[in-house]
Amino acid sequence: MMSQTPPAPGWLAVQAGGQSLLLPLTQCGEIHTTSLVQRLPHTRPWLLGVANLRGQVVTVVDLAGYLGLPAVALSHEAACGPLVALPTDLGVPAALLVGALKGMRQPGAMQPDEAAEPPAWATCAWRDEAAQTWLGVDIAQMTRQLRFIDVTAG
Repeated sequence: MMSQTPPAPGWLAVQAGGQSLLLPLTQCGEIHTTSLVQRLPHTRPWLLGVANLRGQVVTVVDLAGYLGLPAVALSHEAACGPLVALPTDLGVPAALLVGALKGMRQPGAMQPDEAAEPPAWATCAWRDEAAQTWLGVDIAQMTRQLRFIDVTAG
C-alpha cells in the first residue's frame, strides 16, 4: 500500500531510467559526481561493481536497472551519472547510480497524485507545480529486500 505521507525533511529529486524519482533525504548520503567502478563477475546486471568513495569501498547499484527501468551503462569503467551514497546508518555500503540530479523537493510544494498508477516499488506518487508526477522510493526498505542483498547472478 502506498503511503502519501512525505518524509519530514523532504526528498532528493532524481531522474533514473526516464522516471522522476523522490529519494528521502534521510536515506541519502553524500553525492559523488563520478567514480571509477571495478566490475564484479557473476552478479546481477544492476550491480555495476564496486567503487572507492572517500576511502570506503561501496557497491554501485544502477537504481534504474534495479527498479526494472531502462538501465544505465558504464562507460570505460566509470559511472556515467551522479552516485548517491547511502548513509552508514542503513548498514549497507552502497551508492546508487542515477541519471541526473533534479534538486530537492519539499512536501509543501507538492500534492499527492491520486490519478497516478505507480509500479509496485513506488511508495508514493506526488505531483509538482509543473504537473509532473514523481514516484517515491524507500531506499531503507529496498536495501532490506533479499534481491538487493543476494546480488549473485543466476
